[in-house]
Amino acid sequence: MTSYATAAEVLVTVADILPSSDERRTVLEAASTADQTVFARQATEDLERVRWEGYAADGQTLAWPRYDHRTHQRIGYGDAEPESPCVAGLPRPLREAHAIQTATRACEAAGLGNADRLRELAHRGVTSHGSQGRSESIDGRRANSAEARLAPDAWRLVERYAARGVSLS
Repeated sequence: MTSYATAAEVLVTVADILPSSDERRTVLEAASTADQTVFARQATEDLERVRWEGYAADGQTLAWPRYDHRTHQRIGYGDAEPESPCVAGLPRPLREAHAIQTATRACEAAGLGNADRLRELAHRGVTSHGSQGRSESIDGRRANSAEARLAPDAWRLVERYAARGVSLS
C-alpha cells in the first residue's frame, strides 16, 4: 500500500508538531528508515479504515483527497498543501494526523503505550478492568472501531472530515 507521506516527510512533520520530550517522537526518530516506512504505511492503513465524508476520484488508490458529493469541490481544500510530493492536495490536518499516527505505531511496536493492551481486552470481551487502584471501562464496539485505532490527538485533527450518519458512496 502507498503511504500518505514518506518516512522523511513524516519526520519533518513530527518535528514540527510534537515536542522533543514526546515519547512517540523519540521512538520514531530512533527507528531505522525501513521501520519508519513500515510505521508510515501502517498509519496510512489506519486512516484508510475511517469512513470519510465525500468520495475519492475514480482510479485513486488512497481515500484522500476527497470530493464533496454536492459541489464536487475538494474537501479540506483550504487546508490543502498541493506541494506535497506523496499526495497532492492532502489537507494539513490529515498530514499531521498521519505523522502522529506513525509515531504512535512506532511506540506500539516498541511495546510502549496501552492501546494494544486495551484493544486486546476489548477483543476478548472484557468490559472493565482494574489494577493498581485504577479502573477502566471498555466499550467493545467503540474499541474496535476505525476511529479508536487512531491516537486521540490524531483523531481530533481529522474528525471533522469523518462521515456522519448514512454513507452515500
